[in-house]
Amino acid sequence: MRSHIWRYGVLVALLSFGASMMTLRNAFTQDDWPAIVEDERAHDPKEWVRYWSEPYWASKFGGDLYRPMSSTTMAAQWKMGGGAPFTFKVMSIALYAATSIAVFHLALMVAGPITALAAAMLFAVHPVHVEAVAVAVNQAEIIVCLLMALAVARYIRDRRRDRVDARTRWLLFAATLVGALYKETAAVLPALLVAAEGIMLLRTPRRWRDLAGVMALQVLAIATVGVLRYRVHGSNMRATFTAEAISGATMWERLLTMLGGVVPEWLRLLLWPANLQADYSPRVIDPAVAWETPQTLGLAIILLIGFLAWRLRHRSPLFTFGVAWTAIGLLPVSNVLVPTGIMLAERTLITPSVGAMLAVVALGSLAVRAVGVQRRTVARRAGYAVLAVVLVMGITRSFSRHQIWRNQLILWRQTVIDAPDGYRGRVALGALMLGMGWTDRGEAQLLEGIALWDGSSGPIFTLADRYRHSDRCAEAVPLYEKALAIEEFAPGRAGLVTCRAFLGQYAQARQEAFDGLRIGFYSEIFRVWIRTLDVAIRTNAPAGTVLFPIGKNYLFESAVSEEGVLGRTRVAKGVHVMSDRDE
Repeated sequence: MRSHIWRYGVLVALLSFGASMMTLRNAFTQDDWPAIVEDERAHDPKEWVRYWSEPYWASKFGGDLYRPMSSTTMAAQWKMGGGAPFTFKVMSIALYAATSIAVFHLALMVAGPITALAAAMLFAVHPVHVEAVAVAVNQAEIIVCLLMALAVARYIRDRRRDRVDARTRWLLFAATLVGALYKETAAVLPALLVAAEGIMLLRTPRRWRDLAGVMALQVLAIATVGVLRYRVHGSNMRATFTAEAISGATMWERLLTMLGGVVPEWLRLLLWPANLQADYSPRVIDPAVAWETPQTLGLAIILLIGFLAWRLRHRSPLFTFGVAWTAIGLLPVSNVLVPTGIMLAERTLITPSVGAMLAVVALGSLAVRAVGVQRRTVARRAGYAVLAVVLVMGITRSFSRHQIWRNQLILWRQTVIDAPDGYRGRVALGALMLGMGWTDRGEAQLLEGIALWDGSSGPIFTLADRYRHSDRCAEAVPLYEKALAIEEFAPGRAGLVTCRAFLGQYAQARQEAFDGLRIGFYSEIFRVWIRTLDVAIRTNAPAGTVLFPIGKNYLFESAVSEEGVLGRTRVAKGVHVMSDRDE
């Protein structure tokens, strides 16, 4: 039997490789650029220590989150491979294979070898995992899933042997501590341990005292992460922006949005991920403020699955445990208790999918046992045939989907096709095209994205900034105003000041500069601009003669303090008013 188990593990690993091997030829995409390629800390080993005292995102990208283990792992791979994407791809595939084997190991703790093999194979070829494997920074998702599977398997094994010793408790502590330093979602590991105890270990001697000892160290692990996070972000423990669809929403409105827009997508992606996409922004998932038919459908899905899990808790504890695992895995990204920066992302479903696959094979096993004894062999063979077909479909879909992540241009072009109503895909494609010099097509995509969803200041500012750099300030001004009406931010205010000055609207530009002083960023710059505009008003300077000769990208870099901005260059010295002779 041991030789069969070993062979099963190799089979699972081979399936995971077959599903993900196409990513080896892919370039960096999505968040790989700001988090790895453009983060100066990643390129110098002497700077890696800063990850433990600074946010995950560099200040110029917002200064959000705290994931020092993830950042350090990425930086080490950058150093090992000389910045080549191939190194990251090999690591992602290796981690995915290890996680698939860990899921097999976990399933062996709660089911027979054949059932465990089926669950692990389904996990290994699941197309919803493509995003987690294809993007280098998403290795954190895979690592957290790996740690959870190993930790729960270890706990179940030791509980059945009636010896949850100190070594196991500290290993579980390390899994939660390290996992949470990779990504915050690892904080649900204690809940998974409780679910395993309450569902899968009912027939073993109750050892709640052992569980209490485990939980004490779990609390210590989470508290340790909380202290480290507090040192970086203070009382802002969430330390991230809020997704567009739930920005400013109450908890009730977030619940409505989750029930109506997210729950059906979760079910589809976990059970039949034929359509995959990199964007679930508004117009794909819209905010909800009232109870309507979609909310009823979402609630019905939850109640039905919950009812089945309760009714089958004795007949098929594996199904109940799978449902509990899925629900716990989805809780951190549900946005109900704590709003996050995404409404839905396929990468976040890798951990919940472990439970979903356990539940699926449990139902399949129940279906086989439900037929008569004489037909059970036929039913089992039919089940194997269905499994084989699903595996072929899964590996084929995963194989083809990895090719969509070949590079940024292919990704966002396909995203516009996959999610034609999503605004973010069009905005990302438009910004990319502008960067490539495809001005007309880039502006067209941005305009379409803004038409789909005008509740985010970023795309509007991007288009306004493009107009400004093209000397189309008359078109840029209303866009800057619209962006600032959504959110007050220094780059938008600065862009509006410079455009009004260019148009000769000196009094209005001066007032905009005074408004900019209240933001707190670039205050010295705004003060110099005010003095410059005073001169322009006094001398009645012609339109187009007032220049603020600052590099076009300089002013729009985010910074955590005014000193961080002015420390790069004293731009105030270069501000002047053109005289007739300068022309």
